[in-house]
Amino acid sequence: MRRRTFLALAAGVPALIPGVGGAPGKDDPASDWVFLDNGQIRIGIRKSSGACIGWFSRSGPDAVNRLDHWDHGRSIQQSYYGAEDGSRWVDKPWRWNPVQGGDYRRTAAEVSQVEQPSPVSLHSRTIPRNWAGGELLRDVVMEQWIQLDGLVAQVRFRFEYTGTK
Repeated sequence: MRRRTFLALAAGVPALIPGVGGAPGKDDPASDWVFLDNGQIRIGIRKSSGACIGWFSRSGPDAVNRLDHWDHGRSIQQSYYGAEDGSRWVDKPWRWNPVQGGDYRRTAAEVSQVEQPSPVSLHSRTIPRNWAGGELLRDVVMEQWIQLDGLVAQVRFRFEYTGTK
């Protein structure tokens, strides 16, 4: 199964998540982030969260992050649902749910590649985790491409499943 999703973010909008923002902190070091910046907007991915998008702001030293990236389920990312697989999210029955960022227990997905061919473009490949079950899903690859264009970040996702179910 293969799906493509296109997402465009525009920096001219008010805060997406009120009260969320600031710079990466002590538990979120700058070395964990990869940023794109075209002088108008800035977007960042977190390597410790499956290369998910966790930062979006205008450019500049006083820029405020408009995205909530507190845990692996909050960033802008790929997440798909499949058949019931016996997994449980806390005490609730769940289903096969590959998530780009990682599982609900805060175990990160595995980033296998991050390429930044220019200051305004990026490509990443991630092996996701099952949200409730926690296992790495080695029969799934999630890719994303990000390109900055003026006040817009164009994001393209790709989901590849090589399993048999």
